[in-house]
Amino acid sequence: MREAVTNAAKHAPGAEISLLVTETVDAVGIRVTNAPGHRAGQAPARASAGRGLAGIRDRAVLLGGVSRAASTADGGFEVLALLPLGTALADAAYGAPWDVLREKVDA
Repeated sequence: MREAVTNAAKHAPGAEISLLVTETVDAVGIRVTNAPGHRAGQAPARASAGRGLAGIRDRAVLLGGVSRAASTADGGFEVLALLPLGTALADAAYGAPWDVLREKVDA
């Protein structure tokens, strides 16, 4: 998720970034969010040729998990990853936002 933090700093310079790591019985959930906008005098970065969100998705899949990236209701941005601790995730629900990703892993 280092890439998610890098992307937030790059595309919304000066915006607050939050990182949450949650452990459940069978998985680790990682959530990186940034507040909307950027500070005056700091222009957002231009698009780059990096792997960014595709790289996050690919790394999550390699570990047997999933990721999701989307704009937030307040205009910020959020990247979620759910990574199983074992070979598969259990059927139990642990609450949003992880339920959405758990459904994708089980599919």
